[in-house]
Amino acid sequence: MTHERVDEPLVPLLFSRLVDDAGLFPPEELAMGAALRRHLEDAETGNPVLSGRFVCPAARLGELRRELGDEDGLELSLIVSPLSSEQVAAACAAVGDDPRLELVGIEGPFAGSLPEVPEGLPLFVELPVTGGWEPGLEQVADASRHVKIRCGGLRAELFPTPSELAALVHACSDRGVAFKATAGLHHAVRHEDPATGFRHHGFVNLAVAAARAVAGASVGEVASALENEKAASLAGEAAAVSPGLAGRARRLFVSYGSCSTSEPVEDLLRLGLLVPAEPGSRPSGGAGSPSRTARTSRSRTFPTASSRPPAVGPVSASPSASRSSTWRASPGTRSSTGPRSTASWREAPGPGRRFADASSSC
Repeated sequence: MTHERVDEPLVPLLFSRLVDDAGLFPPEELAMGAALRRHLEDAETGNPVLSGRFVCPAARLGELRRELGDEDGLELSLIVSPLSSEQVAAACAAVGDDPRLELVGIEGPFAGSLPEVPEGLPLFVELPVTGGWEPGLEQVADASRHVKIRCGGLRAELFPTPSELAALVHACSDRGVAFKATAGLHHAVRHEDPATGFRHHGFVNLAVAAARAVAGASVGEVASALENEKAASLAGEAAAVSPGLAGRARRLFVSYGSCSTSEPVEDLLRLGLLVPAEPGSRPSGGAGSPSRTARTSRSRTFPTASSRPPAVGPVSASPSASRSSTWRASPGTRSSTGPRSTASWREAPGPGRRFADASSSC
């Protein structure tokens, strides 16, 4: 495989490997076979916005194993419900028996106490974002686990307000607890769905909100980022986030599950935060081209608060870069010397700085 040297970053750090594949879930709700085919095709494309993780309910593991090809490999984040030690142990055993599967995370709703999980396996605990999450967050923080935040669903009451979402994001940052998001983040910018009338949060809004939170912004300033429906100003603030701040933001906001793996990329293209690379930087075909079953060289394990992980680190632009060099960042989006955001908050010592030093067992 040969590449033409690309002088600019492949993808802004703020969005690198951000999107987990949740194609099994509404509104896409693909059949298992179709979801796996799309996931494997995405793996061949190697778009660096996609994390490479496949989200699947533990209850559907048998179906997944039947549909997955003998030579295919998959990295799984399993949703376990109820989230008990017994259920987690059973799910881990089922995955461990299959050499095609690699378990990279456990997710599930908070059930009053935390389950035991194998050492080093990330656990994301879904807390009730619309209220009453404080006791759960205390347990999660004390155990060095992580939070899962539901940003929407099939009913209006499942969509937290910007203030509710900001309060939990800010609290996670303050306690050094990483989070992933799920549901409702169908597009980059906050908007109203004309079909349902629901107001959806935007994934770029959430990334900017995370950057503000780790920089020491107030809950109100974090909420303001979530409320922003002006695409140009939101994209401008995202582009102005320095690499250092972006790395800290992504150690807080690990990823989000999307039922579509194409719409997040398309939205970033429209916002000018990601542009296709020149044709010369696309990997050539032939014997060196990746197969459907090939493992990419990049790590897809979840980022943690303890260190800056390869999964969200700077993407190499050298000739030896991985196949993700098909894509590039929009010019200037990773410059540390470029224009700074004109927002009232600034990166400064304070509560928001604690996240970078928080410990984690994962």
